[in-house]
Amino acid sequence: METYYVTLNKDGFIDNWTTEKIQGFQMIQSDAVLFTVLNCVKVLDGIAVIDEAQLEKETTAYWNTPPSDLDVIQQENANLLLYSAELEAMIQESQQHDADMLLVLAEKGVL
Repeated sequence: METYYVTLNKDGFIDNWTTEKIQGFQMIQSDAVLFTVLNCVKVLDGIAVIDEAQLEKETTAYWNTPPSDLDVIQQENANLLLYSAELEAMIQESQQHDADMLLVLAEKGVL
């Protein structure tokens, strides 16, 4: 168990974690694996405990939430970067093929 400092939301779930003592945060003990898990961990007798039902509820809400405009744009940007890298590789391959062809033609005296 590690020592952490947390704040709780109105429902009693941890909504902020830190390893530093900060005014307004309460000291708790927790397994490191729970550190940074938000909105589904409660504090019982100074110890962080995961609420499985709340975890399931948060997970379901996360997967059922449509992506934001920013998320969509970031995904489109990532796809375009990948596409441009693929195009660059194809262009380089084509240029190499053209260079090889010119060399063969030059060796045969066609050029």
